[in-house]
Amino acid sequence: MKKIFVTLISLTLLCLIVKGQNNLEEKALSILENRGEVYFKFKASSVEVPAYSKILSIDNFNGKDVFAYANKKEFERFLATGKEYSLVESYYNQSKALTMATTIEEMENWDRYPTYDVYIEMMQKFAADYPEICVLDTIGYSVQERLLLVVKISDNVNNQEAEPEFFYTGMMHGDELISGMVFLRLIDYILQNYGTNAQITNLVNNVQIYINPFANPDGTYYGGDNTVADSRRYNYDDIDLNRNYRD
Repeated sequence: MKKIFVTLISLTLLCLIVKGQNNLEEKALSILENRGEVYFKFKASSVEVPAYSKILSIDNFNGKDVFAYANKKEFERFLATGKEYSLVESYYNQSKALTMATTIEEMENWDRYPTYDVYIEMMQKFAADYPEICVLDTIGYSVQERLLLVVKISDNVNNQEAEPEFFYTGMMHGDELISGMVFLRLIDYILQNYGTNAQITNLVNNVQIYINPFANPDGTYYGGDNTVADSRRYNYDDIDLNRNYRD
C-alpha cells in the first residue's frame, strides 16, 4: 500500500512538472509569435557558455545564470538541448512610460524620444544648420525601408582627406535606446562647439567623424513610427545585428 501511495505521489508530481513545462513553452512561443524574440535565463557553467553563444544571443552571464534572447529558430535549437529555463518575468512585467517628441522643437531639452519622422528631421537639420562641417548621407535602408542615416563631420566635409576616420554607430539593438540618444547629443555638441571649444575644434580639423545614431530603426520602432515603447532587440528579420558578424 505504501509503495502504491509513493508511486501515485511521484506520478502526480511528474504530471505537474510536465504541465508546468508545457505551459512555460506555450507562453514562450506566444511571446515569440507577438514579438519575434523571447528573453529567458538558464543555469550554465562558464565552460558551457561559448557553445550556447553559438545558438543564442547571450545578454549576460553572472557566473551562474545565462540571460539570453532568441528568435524562433534559435529557441527551437535551445529547446533541443533539453536545458531547463525560465522566462525573465521582470522584463515582461515592466511598463515603459516613454514620452515621445512629435516635433523637433520638443527635443530641445533632450527629455523625450523622437518619433521616426522627428529623428529624420533632426539629422536633416544638423546638416542644414552647419553645412560647412556637416553633411548627411543615406548608407542604406532597413528591412522595412527606413533610412539608415549617417552624418559626416569634418572641417573639409566635402573632401576625402588623409586623416584618421572614426565611424560611430548606435542602437544595433533596437531597444537599447540610450545609445542612439547619446549619439544624437554628441552630434549636437560637436556642431555647436566647433570654433569655440579648442578640443572639439582640433578634433573636427584633424579627424573625419561619421555618426550613425540609429542602426536598427525597425527594432526601435517595432511598434510603429510614433513610439519606442515596443522597441525590441532584433531587427525586422528577427536577427540580432550585433551577433551577426563572422567569428
